[in-house]
Amino acid sequence: MELDQLGWNLLTLSLVGTISFSVLGAIGLWKQSGAIWKLKSGKSVSVSYMSFYFCYFAAGLIHSLSLDDKLITLAIHCFGRMAFHVPILIGLWKFKRFTAKEKVLSSLFFLGLLFAVVPSNRETLFLIYSVGSIAAYIAQPVEIIINKDSGSVETVLHWIYLASASFWALYGFVADDFVLKWTAPPNIPISIITIIICLKYKNTSKQVALG
Repeated sequence: MELDQLGWNLLTLSLVGTISFSVLGAIGLWKQSGAIWKLKSGKSVSVSYMSFYFCYFAAGLIHSLSLDDKLITLAIHCFGRMAFHVPILIGLWKFKRFTAKEKVLSSLFFLGLLFAVVPSNRETLFLIYSVGSIAAYIAQPVEIIINKDSGSVETVLHWIYLASASFWALYGFVADDFVLKWTAPPNIPISIITIIICLKYKNTSKQVALG
């Protein structure tokens, strides 16, 4: 009975977490999109990071819909995240342009989804994209550091990612979920670093402008 109760508690926690961070994540991405289109600039927003995350959520959507007991909440979460990445990617293409390297990497990220044609590959594909999302996220603070300017990076988005990563890391250890235990915790320090350097270089750029 206690195990059944634990199962229900974890299910409830995962549902609440998925719904809550789906909404918060959508708000963060919408604000990031708004910053790019308002400033007409994608400066310091990593193209590789954004294009990879679109594909990451696409892999999650494919995986969730291919399961026998389809994870509708995960499917909605992934589809929503994909949708809110679209105006960001369009804005980056329009105002920032993609370098040759970014075009190649983005193409490879999208081509990787073709492995989902074989049903048996879908779970592995999602795991690969989940692990790869850590490296992709690192590209964001690196680009800010290289430019020494936070540009149009929306700090609110990374506060939300910090809260989301913290929640899913905790859930991963409580539920003993292998993927979450290994992929969620690394995003916590990356989020913190991104927020810190974003604030640092935003203040620096303002001082330069005033000077």
